[in-house]
Amino acid sequence: MAERNKAEEQSSDTYAIFVRLLRERPLYDPAHITLSGAADLLIWIQSASVAFDAYCPSCKADTTWRAIPNANVSDNYIALHKARVARQTFFEPFVTVMRYLEFKCSRYAQHVIRFGIDVEISGGEEPRNIILTKFGQLPSLADIAGSEIDKYRQFITAGDIAELKRAVGLAAHGIGIGAFVYLRRVFERLVAEAADTAIAAGSALTRDEFDTMRMPDKLQAVRGYIPTWMVENRKLYGILSRGLHELSEETCRQAFPAVKQATIALLEQHAEEAQKRKRAEDAARELERLGKLLGGES
Repeated sequence: MAERNKAEEQSSDTYAIFVRLLRERPLYDPAHITLSGAADLLIWIQSASVAFDAYCPSCKADTTWRAIPNANVSDNYIALHKARVARQTFFEPFVTVMRYLEFKCSRYAQHVIRFGIDVEISGGEEPRNIILTKFGQLPSLADIAGSEIDKYRQFITAGDIAELKRAVGLAAHGIGIGAFVYLRRVFERLVAEAADTAIAAGSALTRDEFDTMRMPDKLQAVRGYIPTWMVENRKLYGILSRGLHELSEETCRQAFPAVKQATIALLEQHAEEAQKRKRAEDAARELERLGKLLGGES
């Protein structure tokens, strides 16, 4: 039982590492998996079992991308693998599949993301590892994220849109500090807008008090005007209070995904509030129209 649980954990890790490589990691930033994980990964890809959620620039909507099996790899490989014949001979077909890897959009199969991934064995004596390095992607991470950001254009300024896209573009090329600084500027302005909303609604908070707070305290101060999970995890954003001289490339690269997620969450909250206002306005108009109609019949 323990051995089976360990195997399942390793499989789960391989899958998660691979999906992060596709969805989040910049070009030339290597990921490491085990030899057995690579053999399993080949089976999953060839059986179209690998999928991830991301924005489709062509559909202009969120979608699920699913692996397209490589026609250059024999169809009977899965059967051979299940019979434990092919595990020792998986490496060459694995390299073939990874070199030109395609995922299709679940909304429209003609929309495809293409990846180029280099495969290398490392480690010398057993146990050896596989190094996966993404050397190409089309559409790029920046294209996908940039298209997704456009849907929030009505909720933030053109300057913030430009800085948000610049942050994502830099992060996609592995530039940590520059990406993080641009993202931080947008995030801080969105939190400041939440403070303005809270003050306008009658909060005892003043803008002078807000401006002197560290970011974790700012998030606590505007609770109710930002997503709850951001308040519950506000300590994670302590990095936003640090000076530029304290930030390293690695620290910024590690912090970027969490702050980006929080920034998108703030924008989504703006969008949800706008939709609620529109529904309320539409309902009010319909009630007014109905009132006039009933009044005309009396």
